Amino acid sequence: GFFEVLDSYSPPVLVTHSFCRAIGDHPRGLTDEQLRALGDHGGLIGLAFDPDFLGQWSVAAALRHIDRIASLAGEGAVSIGSDWGVTPTGELGDPASLVGLIDAVSRIYGPGLAEKLAFTNAYDFLCSQLPRLG
Repeated sequence: GFFEVLDSYSPPVLVTHSFCRAIGDHPRGLTDEQLRALGDHGGLIGLAFDPDFLGQWSVAAALRHIDRIASLAGEGAVSIGSDWGVTPTGELGDPASLVGLIDAVSRIYGPGLAEKLAFTNAYDFLCSQLPRLG
């Protein structure tokens, strides 16, 4: 499973549509051990906003996951990973709601983490892993 991939695959791994299992108890979530290992391997986690994963569809719930991911895997390991594939409701019900989440991250953790979450982490990860064109 998870650890075998990290052990046998040298490039960093991207885990999209995920979250912290310790907060949202669902089999698709990453355990604290997995979060640490992914961070140690330079990986990236795309946080999903599904209320079944977060516990509820709110900025506060997303912040709990962001805090835990950044604490265990590092600030460079957290990004947005939601596709709004479920029926939108609540504070994180559509892409426009990201403004409130990013503002909250900026106020609580500073603009550096807000920029990493919103753009830089995913951009840097993809640029480092995708072949150069041209």
